[in-house]
Amino acid sequence: MKIHALILAGGAGSRLGGVDKARLRIGNVALIDRVIDRLGEVSSLLVATGPEMPHALPKGIAIPDHSDKHLGPMAGVAAALRHLRPLAGPDDILASVAVDTPFLPSDFLARIVQPISDGAAASLAVWKEQFYPTNAAFRLSEVPEILPDSPKALLASMGAVKIDWSVDQALNPFGNVNTLADLVAMSRRAQSVEE
Repeated sequence: MKIHALILAGGAGSRLGGVDKARLRIGNVALIDRVIDRLGEVSSLLVATGPEMPHALPKGIAIPDHSDKHLGPMAGVAAALRHLRPLAGPDDILASVAVDTPFLPSDFLARIVQPISDGAAASLAVWKEQFYPTNAAFRLSEVPEILPDSPKALLASMGAVKIDWSVDQALNPFGNVNTLADLVAMSRRAQSVEE
């Protein structure tokens, strides 16, 4: 069994004025670097990028997520599947994470793939009542050939197991950076953690 990681980094960042979120910094570390560090060791690292925003990666493979059939995060998932399906074994797992998740738990990968190792087809991250379908994992051999329009619909169709981090995380580890206010709040959070 191989674990392949996909960082979804192809968004337009429109609520932040069109910036490349992957290069935003929190605690003087780029968001993409924070996520890569938190993921740890994987068999392969893929980064789904928009056509206008190629990333210089310290390690990993940038895959363009432009698609005629899928938009948003699903375009990134579809690009990763196109890349991995010809190479994947029957038990290989794809774990996806949004690039703008600066406080991704260090145990994310281990916990998100555990249900799949135990026989589930998919799993997704939850914090309290909030679902995070971009932070999920899939057994590659069980992902349907014809994909739905969203990660949420894909996970529902696969009967995804929900992994709730609120049991041991007081603060939401999956909060995203979508606005300037989010960026400021996440920067303050990082500063308070580092002090």
